[in-house]
Parts: sequence; C-alpha cells; structure tokens
Amino acid sequence: MQYQPVLFAQQEQPPDKPAAPQENPGPFGGLGQMLPFFLIGIVFLWLFVLRPGSRQESERKKLLASLKKGDDIITNAGIYATIVSINDGEEDVLIKVDEGTRIKLLKSCIIRNLTGEKALKEQQEKK
Repeated sequence: MQYQPVLFAQQEQPPDKPAAPQENPGPFGGLGQMLPFFLIGIVFLWLFVLRPGSRQESERKKLLASLKKGDDIITNAGIYATIVSINDGEEDVLIKVDEGTRIKLLKSCIIRNLTGEKALKEQQEKK
C-alpha cells in the first residue's frame, strides 16, 4: 500500500496587491479575547459552588450552637440519642442511646436536631 502526499493549493496574491496586514493581538496576546470567558467561569463557580457551601456551613454552625441538654439528635453514624450534657469549653457532648448506654462524641458528629425540627414544624403549623 502506497501513501500519496496530499497537497493543498493556495491562492497566490497578485504582485500589484500587497498581502493583508496581520492584526495586532494587543499587549496581552489573545488573553483579552478570553478574559470575558474567564470572568463568566469565575462567576459561575462562585454562584453554584462556593456560595451554597458557605450557606450550608452557616446553617451547620447555627445547628451546633443551638444544641442543649435533653435534645433528641441523630449522629452521622445514624444513632438516635438524647443529649445528656454539653461541655461549652470543649467540642464534646455526652449522649444517651439507651438506659445505661452513654457515648461521648464530638459536636461535629451531630447532623440533625430532632427536637429543634419538631419545634420549628409546630411554629409553622400555628401560622
């Protein structure tokens, strides 16, 4: 099998007509043309990635700050428990899972406050 070279014909400029001058891309090269796309990408990233993450983080901090003794909670391991004591200076909580079963864990392991959710639901039903 033989390969044949492919030749592309180019149109020749007549000698009396000079070639068109090349456009000057500017001092930043082609970056000026791409800048709007970079800005749109940054705005997209902020709106759909960073902003919702910071909103969820603030809700999480609010949840952990509202914990108090006697609240029914769910941990990230799926354990339903009741808060027995909270150490304000430290980040740990003592929870009661069952009679005679107590577990000491970090506040960050708590993902839901069932007592707070129930109270919020009752307030919304009254309105």
